[in-house]
Amino acid sequence: MILINNCEDRNPLLFISGEHLESNEKFNLYLLYDEKTLKWKKDLGTNPKITEAFCEAVVEIAKNSPHNKTIKEMETRDMEIGNFVKYTLEENNEL
Repeated sequence: MILINNCEDRNPLLFISGEHLESNEKFNLYLLYDEKTLKWKKDLGTNPKITEAFCEAVVEIAKNSPHNKTIKEMETRDMEIGNFVKYTLEENNEL
């Protein structure tokens, strides 16, 4: 079982801290949202021993908790910023 203690927007990183209750191991995940795959990927600040599969599982648990709002806002904000920049460049014929 995984317990999530904290979930923060640390623009552009999503920071999740928690504990794996069966092993009593604490973890800190630093994740970046990949707009191409629409998945969260671990950043270099995350312990290299932690797998992508574990990160994905933690994000899914967080999405089914009160932290869902933070995650959803970050997923949509990143896309909106990218589209805004693209629109601005197209408008100025710089694209």
